[in-house]
Amino acid sequence: LGSVTIMSGQTVSHMQQYRVGRIPVLAALVVLLTLGGCASTPEPAGLEIVDDSWTLRRDALMQLQNWDLDGRIGITVEHQAWQASLVWIQRGENFLLDVAGPLNQGRLMVSGGPSGVRAERHDGRVVNATDVEALLQSELGWTLPVAGLRYWVKGVPNPGESTESIALDELGRLAELNQGGWRIRYPTYIESDDVDLPHKIRLDRGDVSVRMVVDQWAHGV
Repeated sequence: LGSVTIMSGQTVSHMQQYRVGRIPVLAALVVLLTLGGCASTPEPAGLEIVDDSWTLRRDALMQLQNWDLDGRIGITVEHQAWQASLVWIQRGENFLLDVAGPLNQGRLMVSGGPSGVRAERHDGRVVNATDVEALLQSELGWTLPVAGLRYWVKGVPNPGESTESIALDELGRLAELNQGGWRIRYPTYIESDDVDLPHKIRLDRGDVSVRMVVDQWAHGV
């Protein structure tokens, strides 16, 4: 992937080329997502304030409502494993996920928000549902904790769930989070527009293991 240059009023990224060229309809979907607006974010339930630098960082990231990421994901359930590319576009409460297996096989594009979710398969079939996690399970054979991951992927707890524990690294960034039955770890971060955002994320719960690598971030879009 190419590098990202983000300046005031200008964003140049691989994901912009992706939105224009790879999926023509995506630009219109992004406009629809943006119409959802940005809601204020409550304090994370049960989160103990452990460090001033962490508090400032957490509050700033909670305000980050519009962002894109381009990366890869691996899911292991018992002895079965899946790998896919992942593009995630978040606009307030609304999102778009584009998931594709190797060589673009089994591609699924999911858009949604509070009113429900809609999936479009590579063969053109459209599926409507109310729950994104159940939809991913039925269409791909695996699922993601999307409600929590929307926050976890930025390196902050889900404000709608109680937090069992957190651990910070020496820079005041989230190193490990236990929430909603998931253990979420952050081995590495990358800098995007002077903000450190997660590069590698590991999620584990029972016999389910998720590995994410974010190759590229764009935020404030």
